[in-house]
Amino acid sequence: MNCSAPKLMIPVATAELPNQAPAARSPSKDDGLGLELRPLTPDLAERLGLAPTTHGVVVSAVRPGSAAAEAGLRPGDVLTSIDRNPVTNPREASRALGSPRAGGHLVLIQRGDGSAFVVLPAAP
Repeated sequence: MNCSAPKLMIPVATAELPNQAPAARSPSKDDGLGLELRPLTPDLAERLGLAPTTHGVVVSAVRPGSAAAEAGLRPGDVLTSIDRNPVTNPREASRALGSPRAGGHLVLIQRGDGSAFVVLPAAP
C-alpha cells in the first residue's frame, strides 16, 4: 500500500541577528524556561527587519538545553502573544509564561517576515 502525504512547500528566509544595543529598560529573565526578554522598541524592531509599529517582546538570550531552546526559540525572536493575548512588555510576558496552564502556553513568535506558534511548558 502506497501512502504518501501531500507535500507543503514553505519558503523560509534566514538572516543574521544584528548586534543589539542595550534596551531602554532592564531585561526580564524567566529561569524556568531559560529565556531572557527585552522590550521591543521601534528602533530594535526596525533593526530586526520588522515594522516599527510591531508590538511584543524580544528574546535576547536562550539558555542551551532549556525548554525555550527545545521549543526552537532563539535570540531575535519576537513574542507577540501568549495564549492568544497580546504581550507588550517583558514583565507581562514573564507573568503569563509563569502561570499554570494545562498543556503549556501557546506563543506566537515573529521571526523576520514570518510568524509561527510554539508551545512552551507551563509552570507546575
